[in-house]
Amino acid sequence: MPSMFPSFSAHPDDLNRRYDTTVGNDWPRSLKVAFWLIIVGAVLMLVTAMQMVAVGAPDQAPTQQFVAAYLRNMWFMVAVNAVTALVMVSAASYLRTGSRNARRIVAVCIAIACFFNVVAFAIRVAGFSAIVIVAVLAFAALFLFRPKASAYISKNTN
Repeated sequence: MPSMFPSFSAHPDDLNRRYDTTVGNDWPRSLKVAFWLIIVGAVLMLVTAMQMVAVGAPDQAPTQQFVAAYLRNMWFMVAVNAVTALVMVSAASYLRTGSRNARRIVAVCIAIACFFNVVAFAIRVAGFSAIVIVAVLAFAALFLFRPKASAYISKNTN
């Protein structure tokens, strides 16, 4: 019988800790969900980058110095979002084969994208879509490192 007190040892009947790490030949569902969330996040990143370019600097900017700083930050975010999205999707295409390096590249791209999108939202270069991108990519990272996905990648890498 599982104990009502928390411990580091898992009891086989504990429903909260039970998971199955048996892997078949097909890639697991959590890896498929992560793949599609990565695709959605990359599309949002590219659409946000294009929208930033289309809108440009605010019309009622107080000074030219403000406009120059805003445009510099905007173009930096456009480049970061575009490059990170393309690298992330390119690496994610290898997740089906169980590539450990692809998962590492995707994880680094997710971390970079989340950091810079939060910063862009904080300094008001990006809108609410930056937070949506962060949420989608955070869920993608969660599904990317589920036990079944890790077992599948470990099986296919070795």
